[in-house]
Amino acid sequence: MGTGRPPDAPDAPPRAAFGAAGARAEGFAGPVFPVEPASRCGGGRRDPEVYRRQARVLRALANPARLQVVDRLAEGPCTVGELTALVGLDQSTVSKHLAVLRAQGIVDDERRGNRVFYRLLTPCVLDFFACADGVLAGAGGRGGKR
Repeated sequence: MGTGRPPDAPDAPPRAAFGAAGARAEGFAGPVFPVEPASRCGGGRRDPEVYRRQARVLRALANPARLQVVDRLAEGPCTVGELTALVGLDQSTVSKHLAVLRAQGIVDDERRGNRVFYRLLTPCVLDFFACADGVLAGAGGRGGKR
């Protein structure tokens, strides 16, 4: 309690141990990492709101069932019933996943009679699969965990 560090980082020095520009507090013998001044770091080049919107899209994709739905919809439109059978979840759960994807503009739906077909609206998200595979391959078989 009160260590100033996240519970999953027991070896990290307490935040209070560092002052401005990464200076070490008196009596702290832990490692000191240089802190670059903001002017040399460069920072993001876009409006912060762009990053927030992008994070919402990534959160929408950050679920195995939704990734499976996106991957299937890349082959063409299908109904929630077909997606339910594919994913192995109940229909209400799949419908909630589709609502998350629809809210971020990733999928769209179209009513045909009494059936609703879902389609992939932004196929560029499929690039995410190749990117994720590249990250996993670069992790040296560790599954992305260090």
